[in-house]
Amino acid sequence: MASSTARAFVVGIDGSDSARAAVAWAAREARERRAPLRLVHAYVWPLLHLPRGFRMGPSGGLHAHTERLLEEARRAAWEAAPGVDVDARALVRFPLPMLVEESRDASCVVVGSSRTGPVSMVGSVALGLIAHAYSPVAIVCGIAPDRSHPRVVVGVDGSPSSCAAMRLGVDLAARRHGTVVAVHVARAGPARARAAASGVRWIEEALAGWRRCHPTLPIEERIMSGRPADVLAGLSDQAAAVVVGTRGYGVLAGLLHRSVSHGLVRHARCPVLVVPEKAATELPVPGSP
Repeated sequence: MASSTARAFVVGIDGSDSARAAVAWAAREARERRAPLRLVHAYVWPLLHLPRGFRMGPSGGLHAHTERLLEEARRAAWEAAPGVDVDARALVRFPLPMLVEESRDASCVVVGSSRTGPVSMVGSVALGLIAHAYSPVAIVCGIAPDRSHPRVVVGVDGSPSSCAAMRLGVDLAARRHGTVVAVHVARAGPARARAAASGVRWIEEALAGWRRCHPTLPIEERIMSGRPADVLAGLSDQAAAVVVGTRGYGVLAGLLHRSVSHGLVRHARCPVLVVPEKAATELPVPGSP
């Protein structure tokens, strides 16, 4: 049974394989936290978001199609996390404003990331959530995450946004009895050695507080060079999740709008969690983990 004070995990569903993967991931996360799971489907008329070639049955109609979609999502949630508290609803609204509104009281908003196809929720909906959501956003690809790798990769650069990402990454790893890998991407070129040395100092200082509060949680730090999205995507093969913020310093500045949407989200082999600017203010930072 869900806790009466726990905020819900909200999943935007559209009937796609990636949305079902998002439901399964969110269902497991919700059950681990004794939180409710809220499945929401937005639709408008005409149904422009449906796959090409889709036909409504003569006796089915919009209501029957929507009920089937909701019921399939409920079953996917219960199969992934038996006993999870599930609520499913459909609203006549556009997806982005509906999910932004749902994020106001959510623990996390979760969407699927289809690599191809007309029902992909990567694009404008995911980017819009990253920009405007009031809670963390999880983007789950259709690839089933390998839960035998309880490693959580966090992109860090010393900014408040990356500190909030670190807080979320620590929570994820602690629940999985896993490891946090804090990654700082230094600029390539002659200045890399100096940047790396400076990066090591502030990362060690920043992580000291987390290590004191979580003495049994392994926390590693890595200084790497390259394009941030490529570096983080390359580490995703052996990760349960990659976590980043939306407002950074140095090479992480502007990461989400350019690289993550077309790089990290497209190529990551695990869920990508993003802490929007509005959500970062509600997550504790080092000094108060």
